[in-house]
Amino acid sequence: MITAVIVACMWLFIVGSVRSEFEQAMIRGRIDAKNLTAAFADEITHTFDRISAAMELIDNDVRTALDTPGGKFSLDRWTKEVPSFMRPATHVSIVNPAGDLVFSTMKLGPNKINLSDRDYFTEQRDRRDAGMIISPALSGRVGPTPMIHVSRRLEKPDGTLQCVLLFILTPPDLTNLHRSIDLGPKGALAIIGTDGLIRARFSADHPDGLYGIGTNVFSPPFPMTLAPGAVSAFIRIGLVDGVERLYTVQRLEKYPLMVNVALDLDRIVGTARAHAWLVAAIGTAASILLAALAWLLMREVWRRTTREIELEIERDHLVTARARIDADRGTLADANTALLASMQAAEAASRAKSEFLANMSHELRTPLHAIIGFSEIIKDQAPKRGNGPPIADYATDILNSGRHLLELINAVLDIAKVESGTAHLTEVSIRPLDLVRAGVTSIRTQAQRRKQTVDTAIPDDLPTIRGDVTRLRQVLINLLSNAVKFTPEGGRIDVSAHRETDGTLLLRVTDTGIGMTDAEMAIALEPFGQVDNSLSRATDGTGLGLPLARKLMELHGGSLTLRSVKGQGTTAEMRLPAERVGPMGINATGMVEG
Repeated sequence: MITAVIVACMWLFIVGSVRSEFEQAMIRGRIDAKNLTAAFADEITHTFDRISAAMELIDNDVRTALDTPGGKFSLDRWTKEVPSFMRPATHVSIVNPAGDLVFSTMKLGPNKINLSDRDYFTEQRDRRDAGMIISPALSGRVGPTPMIHVSRRLEKPDGTLQCVLLFILTPPDLTNLHRSIDLGPKGALAIIGTDGLIRARFSADHPDGLYGIGTNVFSPPFPMTLAPGAVSAFIRIGLVDGVERLYTVQRLEKYPLMVNVALDLDRIVGTARAHAWLVAAIGTAASILLAALAWLLMREVWRRTTREIELEIERDHLVTARARIDADRGTLADANTALLASMQAAEAASRAKSEFLANMSHELRTPLHAIIGFSEIIKDQAPKRGNGPPIADYATDILNSGRHLLELINAVLDIAKVESGTAHLTEVSIRPLDLVRAGVTSIRTQAQRRKQTVDTAIPDDLPTIRGDVTRLRQVLINLLSNAVKFTPEGGRIDVSAHRETDGTLLLRVTDTGIGMTDAEMAIALEPFGQVDNSLSRATDGTGLGLPLARKLMELHGGSLTLRSVKGQGTTAEMRLPAERVGPMGINATGMVEG
């Protein structure tokens, strides 16, 4: 509200100052126009005073010549002897009472010229009190150039018309002052008769005074009746060229003429208009600035008010939350106590599980070794022929089952040790080629039975690797065994190794077996996971081989990854970190000590 009042007051001041400046500019323009009009009126008055004096002198000389016996007036001689009296007229002529041009300083043709139809002649002929008559600019009788005829009646001693004296001049001869005064590019000076007709009109683009002569300017607001010496000012669009101007008209006191000075309004108010635009621009900018500041202030007030409300709401929420926290603190303390008890129980259960698995593995392996040993003896010593029971076959089944159970117990024990963190690595250095040879040798018989091809591509210059040889061989044999089991007869198994650019060693086992989907690979990597398909179910297994292999590789700081396409085969990759790979020397046993 305050901003609106300030802006309104500012614009009232701007409008008032602009209006005052325009009024002052118009006042100065009227004063200038009035002074110019007075100067032109004075000059033109002096011009016609000179013409009037010359006419009076000619009238006296004519009367003297007529009163002298034998006297004769020679106008030609008179104009040659007294040339100064002719100015600004260019020619002098005499018209007899019948209207015939009997004498002229102009060169006339052989044809007789009669002026009895001209108003300036008929007025002088019919009226003794006509005085000096100044005609509009006329052309056509004597020459093509428009001429202004200034006429005077000369009478005989008895008062009858003797002749009409004509002083002829062109419109430019009426004034010389306009040449030295700049009225502006659109200003104009017009000399108008009391009949409203323009005798001469001067402007920047028409300095010869002929443009617009003969135009009648008597239409409002032009004053059609103006007393001698009176001045009038008004604004209107010019009848000659359609330009809006400030007009100042002054009637000559002694002659039937009016001087009209027209000044261009754009020139009069140009400075005021420029100042108005400047002030308006400044006012607009100030208004926009004030409005912007007011808007910013209102927005800031609104934001602060909203923020205070939000802070108050948040304060209430904090109080409520603090009360809720105080109320829940006791519950959290009880829950924390129960959680600690649960963690202790879980740790105790984990330790108990590890101890149970270790103890059970130990307790189970002792009788299993006895079962395996006795079943081997029975298998070897029992009769293999005859009509008796097939004791040797029974012993063989017991032996195979015992060995399978022992492998299962060992795998469970190994996983339990890795998960509990009690597994330890016996690290030595070994060549990857030796590791692969040992693994391939262990599955070669199985592969030959299934008519499978096993190829290896192990460069001789590969650096040695550091790790637990038994664990690494266990991982590799597990991968090779799976490749043999899940690859149909006549399939192919490839084993390769190379060093990556980051220094890691990659050992890859690729088969052309049944392959797995992503979901099946996730199942196969879980303990006791079995992929349910015809070929996999046709092979025996505990489902612990791949999970144990992955944990053993992680125990070495490496990784085990599977890539498989259903129906096309599987690729298993053992990756050992760079810190376990490096050049080492070979000892006599083919193993390199760390």
